[in-house]
Amino acid sequence: MCPVTAISAGKRVEVVKLLGGNTFLTRLEEMGILPGTTLEIVSNGGGPVMLGVGNSRFAVGQGIASRIFVREI
Repeated sequence: MCPVTAISAGKRVEVVKLLGGNTFLTRLEEMGILPGTTLEIVSNGGGPVMLGVGNSRFAVGQGIASRIFVREI
């Protein structure tokens, strides 16, 4: 298990754990990012991390990405 920031672009991962308060968790839930969700790391180059969730794409900052813990599929 590691944070999204440690995964290279092009990998598919499963969300294992989210670290944050209610506002953080609600924000991610609205994007469809919950434990058990499969994500695609579209880009991860030091700036915002682009995540693919189903047919949608979301950019999240490094701070948020570092609190989303995943495992590679």
